Amino acid sequence: MESARWETMIFTRIKIQLILLQISARLASAYAEPDDPDLALYLSGWKNTCAYSAEPGLLADPDDPTDNRKLLISVTLLHPQSTGYVGLASNNPADPPRIVGNYLSAPEDVKIITSGIRLMQKFIEAPVLKEKYNASQVWMDYGSCSQQFEVDSDEFWECAIRYQTHIVGHQCATCTMGPDPELGACVNQNLQVHGVANLRIADASAMVPRISGNTQAIVFHWLALLVSVRMSFEACGCEAPFVGLSVADQCSGDQYVAFMSLVDLLIRYACNISDPCNRVVPKTQPAEEYDFIVIGGGSGGATIAGRLAEVSQWNTLLLEAGTDEPPAAQVPALPAFTKTILDWNFTAEQETGACLSSDGYCSWSSGRVLGGTSSINGMVYVRGTPADFDKWVEAGNTEWSYEELLKYFKKSETNRQVGSLVSDEFHGTEGPVTIEQYPDNIPLADDLLVAADQTGFPVVPDLNGADLVGFSRIQAYNRNGVRMSLAKAFVRPHKDDAHFHVMLNSTATRILLSGEGDEKRATAVEFVYEGKTYT
Repeated sequence: MESARWETMIFTRIKIQLILLQISARLASAYAEPDDPDLALYLSGWKNTCAYSAEPGLLADPDDPTDNRKLLISVTLLHPQSTGYVGLASNNPADPPRIVGNYLSAPEDVKIITSGIRLMQKFIEAPVLKEKYNASQVWMDYGSCSQQFEVDSDEFWECAIRYQTHIVGHQCATCTMGPDPELGACVNQNLQVHGVANLRIADASAMVPRISGNTQAIVFHWLALLVSVRMSFEACGCEAPFVGLSVADQCSGDQYVAFMSLVDLLIRYACNISDPCNRVVPKTQPAEEYDFIVIGGGSGGATIAGRLAEVSQWNTLLLEAGTDEPPAAQVPALPAFTKTILDWNFTAEQETGACLSSDGYCSWSSGRVLGGTSSINGMVYVRGTPADFDKWVEAGNTEWSYEELLKYFKKSETNRQVGSLVSDEFHGTEGPVTIEQYPDNIPLADDLLVAADQTGFPVVPDLNGADLVGFSRIQAYNRNGVRMSLAKAFVRPHKDDAHFHVMLNSTATRILLSGEGDEKRATAVEFVYEGKTYT
């Protein structure tokens, strides 16, 4: 009964929906070869809507038989044919960029998503889901689609997909990697900007063609190629250098704020979660000169800065526009800190064929915090398939084959389930980033895998290994159930290094160049910290 009352307080009273993202799948649609998946499925949002009596159950309100617990199945394209672009909206670095998504502009993208919906309609007919959960498809608000087309027809789903479009946040390929700038390449295979010495762009923007995995999984691995309010935490043995955004800031209403403030306080005083003693103490004044300046402390920036800091002879500065990670972000099941000050909250220009439920405006979530989106995302670890990386080789990037990258995948990873679940052929055990399945599994997760088997889908232990297609428990960036951001993995180990500086709340405004033509060199960075400009 106590656990039921806790669930009721969290879900019914506080109105917080835990993500509980534990199962994913990679499948081939009707338009793909069986061993070349083009769809990713994420099963999440097992929204507990307990009865108001605090009895655990399937109904939130006994008087409303339609108000059931709900499972969200997100059907996601792995190889979208629709492409957009990102550009400058003005010459003011404080202005957001111009984002033209062109989402679903390629008709085949809609057909592939529709094929994925058909696969999920088959999946939810599994006997285990019918018998234990009385599962059925929920018909969402699809605007006028049901008036225009026969419900559940392909035409209906094309309309519905364009109406209820959601962007998953794995944007990439705005700065093509390749050997020939005359063919549109921005950087070479060492991520050096063509025509400008001393300048590299080391993030997901160079991924062309895009991969069938999550971009974070690739960014921190491939960068290994480039570089072989003050509270007393006496119980932790140190003072906390950072407090940060509270999870209570997302609540409204005095009783909700009071309760979540208590939860937030408990998290902050849990040393193994908040990790106060290992956080970096940011600088408030830069040195006159550095060997390396890394702009942006996101997934790519945190990784490369940490790798550079391993060399004590190099003085390195990491600039991050946001703050440090808040302690509550370390708990996977608490709400993500999207749509807060930890998110850039970009919006793409108005679309005519996507995101129509929001008047054609698609949201772009991107972490504005040390660790970037790795500090606020769903923590899913998916690398992609060997064929993805071999396409990079075909584009002229000979050092980026799957065989070559696998060495760095393994070098960067400590997978705690090597031997028991996954193979050391594909996973490492001595890297800075801890990967493992969540230590606790809800019973529904087991039933979802049974459902996959009952409906003819493969169930595999490791989508990052030999098996490319099927349903699997998610491998996640976590250590003992606590988020493993790339800032925690790569930046915090160097918090005491005198040659490594981190400046937070610092926005780069210009990269200064010298020289002419092919002799241009990056020589300095201009940035703003607390209203003052530094160079």
